[in-house]
Amino acid sequence: MLSVRDLTKSYKTKGGVVTKALDGVSIDFPERGMVFILGKSGSGKSTLLNVTGGLDRPDSGEIIVKGKSSKDFSASDFDSYRNTFIGFIFQEYNILNEFNVEQNIALALQLQGKKNDKAAVNALLEKVDLIGYGHRKPNTLSGGQKQRVAIARALIKDPEIIMADEPTGALDSKTGKDVMDTLKKLSEEKLVIIVSHDLDFAEQYGDRIVEMKDGKIISDVTKNYAVARDLSANVSVIANDTLRVRGGTRLSDAELENIRTLIEQAPAGSETIISSDEKKVENFKRSNNITADGRSEYFADTRPSDIEARQYDGKSTRFIKSRLPFGHALRMGASGLKTKPVRLILTIFISLLAFGMFGVLSTMMMYDMNYSVATALEGQDYHTFMLRKNYDAVNKYTYVDYYGGEKNENVSEDEREMTAVFTADEIEKYNNDGYGLDYAGCLIPSIYSSIEFDNVSYSGSDQYYSTMPSGYTDVSEEFMKRNFGDGYILCGEAPQAADEVAISEYTYNVIVARGGIDRWEEYIDGEPHVYPEFKPQEGMQGIDENILGKTLLVRDNYGGGISDTLTITGVYDTGEVPQKFDSLKENSGSIGGGMNQDSYDMQSEMRTTFHCMMYVAPEFIDSHSALLDYETGYSNNSVYVEMSYSYIYRYLDGGYSNNMQAALPEMMNGSDIRAYSTKGEDITPTAAMDGLKKGEVLIPMDSLSSMVDNLLNSVVEVDTEDYYSPIRYMDKLPSDEMDRFENVRDYFYNGGELSDGDMEFVIGRIFDKWDEVVLSDINVSYTEENNPNMQLLPIDKIYLGSDANESSSTLKVVGVYEDKSSMHYGSGSYIMTTETLDMLGEMGANYNYGLSEYISDYVRPANARYNAIVTNLENNTYEALMYMLSSGNGSDGTYFVMEGNEVYNNASSSAMMFDDMSFVFTIIGAVLAAISALLLFNYISVSIADKRKEIGILRAVGARGSDVFKIFISESLMIALICGVLAIVAAAVVCFVINTVTVSSAIAIRLLNFGFINGLIVMGIALAVAFIGTILPVYFAARKVPVESIRAL
Repeated sequence: MLSVRDLTKSYKTKGGVVTKALDGVSIDFPERGMVFILGKSGSGKSTLLNVTGGLDRPDSGEIIVKGKSSKDFSASDFDSYRNTFIGFIFQEYNILNEFNVEQNIALALQLQGKKNDKAAVNALLEKVDLIGYGHRKPNTLSGGQKQRVAIARALIKDPEIIMADEPTGALDSKTGKDVMDTLKKLSEEKLVIIVSHDLDFAEQYGDRIVEMKDGKIISDVTKNYAVARDLSANVSVIANDTLRVRGGTRLSDAELENIRTLIEQAPAGSETIISSDEKKVENFKRSNNITADGRSEYFADTRPSDIEARQYDGKSTRFIKSRLPFGHALRMGASGLKTKPVRLILTIFISLLAFGMFGVLSTMMMYDMNYSVATALEGQDYHTFMLRKNYDAVNKYTYVDYYGGEKNENVSEDEREMTAVFTADEIEKYNNDGYGLDYAGCLIPSIYSSIEFDNVSYSGSDQYYSTMPSGYTDVSEEFMKRNFGDGYILCGEAPQAADEVAISEYTYNVIVARGGIDRWEEYIDGEPHVYPEFKPQEGMQGIDENILGKTLLVRDNYGGGISDTLTITGVYDTGEVPQKFDSLKENSGSIGGGMNQDSYDMQSEMRTTFHCMMYVAPEFIDSHSALLDYETGYSNNSVYVEMSYSYIYRYLDGGYSNNMQAALPEMMNGSDIRAYSTKGEDITPTAAMDGLKKGEVLIPMDSLSSMVDNLLNSVVEVDTEDYYSPIRYMDKLPSDEMDRFENVRDYFYNGGELSDGDMEFVIGRIFDKWDEVVLSDINVSYTEENNPNMQLLPIDKIYLGSDANESSSTLKVVGVYEDKSSMHYGSGSYIMTTETLDMLGEMGANYNYGLSEYISDYVRPANARYNAIVTNLENNTYEALMYMLSSGNGSDGTYFVMEGNEVYNNASSSAMMFDDMSFVFTIIGAVLAAISALLLFNYISVSIADKRKEIGILRAVGARGSDVFKIFISESLMIALICGVLAIVAAAVVCFVINTVTVSSAIAIRLLNFGFINGLIVMGIALAVAFIGTILPVYFAARKVPVESIRAL
């Protein structure tokens, strides 16, 4: 069953001397019986037992157990080999003080994955004479009782091999004899291998004795038996020198003669003792190795035939992997907490500080703006909120510089916050929220300024009524009734057309505070048009209905300078102005420059409410979609482009020279772009932009006015008699065609109206007639004579360079575009591709440009209608506010931001601060985690050193390295749980204190929201740190062979 072949093992002493403990040892063990290994100290006997039992690794050679060689063993296989086949008994007992007798015994059984068999344990206790001792602790037992517990532990898993190292060395003689009697009885069915110094015990109990010296076997003898020779029925001879006489019988004369003969053969002077005392006879037989049946024991060299051998197939040999019950691991881990209380308290205290600080930092790293806003606004005098929808984009910025034909390019990336838009369907979805939120879509020309009325004076001194409107809304009548009551129209009616507006009662009071509406006169189609004034009646209370029908000349400076003429149809009620601004009713100052901080705060907040919304008809929103482009990036795509202006020196249209501003096609997507081919065809902007090729360009409509004048004023005939009265192209045009030209000129210079086909006709005529008319010989000669500084060049080319001529580098003009909104980034530029720009640089044009590509998951919907929403929130509950702020979070990366709210702005500033410091927080957190890991590493390392005995015992019994890990990870996790719980409490208290301070400070918000997730993070970090701090010391401890731990005992 068990053999060893050519085992060698050397040890190096502290002095560096190498000692060979085993030197080529080979031995075959029998299937059963008691084998003693004898030798003096240092002979190698214990090393042989340790290596054979898998407690140590040989330098070379192999162990063969049931046909399976240790050369194929992994480190885990050695543990499993002990767990499956071997029961160890040690001189020092090596039972675990954490467990009672029953648990110590059952441990070996449970390591094999079996349940605690109480019946089997009690049976073994009875067998080793310890019945009733199952619940006793080891420290209450004598040495002999402890050794019998160790024997029971070895036997409980029914091992095929028992290995005992000096099992009686620490026992008195009687107890030692009892133990040897027990082992001898076991050897009848199992192989028992005993290392001992006691030759007497070896000869008395051993079936085989192996003697070692200097790491080698010097003697290997097996016990033999000599059978007694019967002289008669009552007398027999044992080993030729001892007579055995049956007691209580009458001997015959022949039998007496045999006795006399034996006595006479004894040497002269010797003695022959005959005794009938049973006890003395028994002692004599034991001391002379005489068996009960009269056989004589003697030892002779072991022969192969003396060893009972079976043939085994190593492939069928299976090991049982150990499984230490978690409860046992937990108990052993918990016992370690008692050993070093001062070190434990210090470790917990410092880890508590580290984890607690990490918990506070986690709230900063996970700063929830919405929480700060919702808790600050809950129950406050805020009921109307303006929300915009933003998204984050990556700005890929490419800077290109051409100089002397060489290109230099630099690419960088940063993150940008962009503004998204709303559709009517989106707003309807938000309105079905269940929190009482009622959203209105709004169109805000600019987040930077209010809308101004050109015919309303800037003068006035009222700080309360000082905020001009900020945007437009076309909400339904039902919405207005839900939010402001059935009588929401204080006078007049709701707007019905695109040029009508209803103003809020607050806006009415602003107009009154500024002195009313001034008389305004302007020319339309050459005719004067007067807008009447509105001057409020002095001392009048309520709404003066004379304002109805009056006109507001509406202008917003930031939204591309768009102007509208809107007729007031009504004044509507928008509820009360927040009471916190009541103090401003009594204060006054110059609106233009003497306002105090409260006035600015009021303006900022009021701009986001219905008080400053102009109520318009849906048709107004339909016709002003260009306002969306100004604030939202102008692009329908998830990638849109901006380019800083690139100026290239160029000549165009008959000698007019200046710098050319270039832009890319991607920048000009939008519903307010129109494009025309050089044939005068109206083409889609997409077709015009996408169709551009290298070397081609679209020119802006701005450039067309001078072309129209040049064509119309070109000379086609010269009266030779009256040389100064030439006939020009316009003089030859039919009246209907000239009307079209005049309409276009009026459109350019006065913003006049165009008839259908006017622009197409004029553009087609310019490009078709340019060479024939403008570049005709007569016009060129007339121009050279009368205007020598003017250079006439082909219309379909752009000449580059300061000395333009036919041989200069040129771009081909393929069309004209018009940006009706004038709000696209790059409006008025010459549209060309990047390939064309590169071509220009390669041809020697010196210029540079910056190209920004904004990349995101957001795709602007085609039916976008609004760029903000305003809601009335009846009850400022935390839940409703949190829902309102979070409901804008979309799968495309969009999220809500709150406009004009001081609380939100403070929270946003805090978010940016925390975001900027996130890297620092991460480093601090990592350092704190590392400190905690080192503390636990040190603590567990010390604990492992203190638990070397337990480790050695478990490994000897058959536990693997993973079982050892369970013990110490249990201990570490218990510390981590204690630290985690305390750290969670500490972090929550710190956050509470910080919030108390910040709420009462100027920012007036709760900064830190230590919630369930943060608690989980703290506990998770604590457990992770415990794992990391434990795994290394346990790994190194588990890598050690079991004998190292046992030697340390």
